[in-house]
Amino acid sequence: MKAYIASFNFSPGHLSHLIAWYKLFNLSGYNAKLLLHNDYNCIIEDNLEVYYINAEKNIDASDTGILFIYSPAIKNNKYANIFKESGAKIIYLYHEPWHSLREYLKEGVVHAFKASGAHFFSTKLLKIANVVIVPSQFALHLYERKDIKYNNNVFVIPLLFDDEANEFEINSEKKKYFSYIGTACKGHAFDRFIDFILSFDKSEILKLPFRFQIATRTDISKYINKDVDLLIKQGILKLKQGKPLANSEINQAYTESFAVWNLYNRSTQSGVLPKTFMFGACPIASNIGSFPEFINNGENGFLIDEYDFENLKKIVYKSFEEKDKMIVNCRNSFFNYFYFANYKMELKQIIEKIV
Repeated sequence: MKAYIASFNFSPGHLSHLIAWYKLFNLSGYNAKLLLHNDYNCIIEDNLEVYYINAEKNIDASDTGILFIYSPAIKNNKYANIFKESGAKIIYLYHEPWHSLREYLKEGVVHAFKASGAHFFSTKLLKIANVVIVPSQFALHLYERKDIKYNNNVFVIPLLFDDEANEFEINSEKKKYFSYIGTACKGHAFDRFIDFILSFDKSEILKLPFRFQIATRTDISKYINKDVDLLIKQGILKLKQGKPLANSEINQAYTESFAVWNLYNRSTQSGVLPKTFMFGACPIASNIGSFPEFINNGENGFLIDEYDFENLKKIVYKSFEEKDKMIVNCRNSFFNYFYFANYKMELKQIIEKIV
C-alpha cells in the first residue's frame, strides 16, 4: 500500500525530515513516495521517488493508505480531503503548535502575522487528520494548552533524520568552526551571533584556535559592514548565504563545526539540533523550549540562561577543547533521540490505531 510523505510548502530545512519519514515508511512495509512543492526540485539529490504538486495528473490517490503531511501550507486541506475521500488516513506532523502572540512578536510583526496564518490553516488540518504528531514534550505541552480541542489523537515523536554523517569523515582535526547554520532571523538571534563575533578584540580574534562560519539561505547583506567584511577577507569568518543550499553543502558546514549556535530567543524545537548531534558538533543552546529535553549540560552540549559574551567565550573555548568527547556524546545522542529507524514500532502503533 502507498504512503505519500507530503510537504506543500517549500522549506529547504525540512527536506531531511521528509526523507527520514520516507525511509521509515518504506522500512515499515509501505510503498513510500514523496509529494512535494515544486521548488524542492532544485535541492533534491538522492535517488528518491518524488512527485511534485505542479504535476497533479501524475498523483494517484487511489490505493493510498497514508497521507503524511509535514508543515503548514494553504494547500494542505485541499489534498487532505482528496486523499481522505479515496480512503487514505491523514497523519499531520504539527511541527510547531501555537505558542503565544507575545512569543512570535519577538521575531517582529511580520513573523507574528505569518505564524498566526500558519496556525489558522493548521487548525483546519487538525480537524481532518486521523493522527497528530508533535516533536517534543514541550510541543505537546503547547498543543494541550491551545489546540487539543481540534484533535485529541496526538503522539510525540522527535524530528527524525537518517544518519547523513556516515558519508563524511567525522574527526576533531577537521572541526574548526563555531557555526551559525540555518535561517538568519530574530527568533534565532542571528544578530547576537554577529555581535558575539565582533565582541572579540581585533588582536585577540587573530589568535583564536578556531574560526567562525555562517551557512544560511537568508540574504544577510545588511549585516556585512566593514568590520564583518574584514573578518571574511582575513579568513576568520566563512560565509555561505543568500541562496538555498544543497543538503551536501549544509552537511559540509556541520562536518567542519565543533560547535553550533542554538542560542535562540524563541524555539519550540530546533531542526538544527539533531543535525548538530548527527555530525558530532556541540550545541550551545538557550535553556528554553525543548532544548533541555535533549541536552545534558556539559555532556552533549551547553545550556545558557542569558546572553553573557564573556561566559559564552569560555563555553566556546571549552567545547573546542573537548571536541573528541563531544563527537562521541553528540553522535550517541543523535542515535538515542532522532535516528529514524528507531521509531518503527511507534509508527506501527500509530497506524494500527487508525487503520
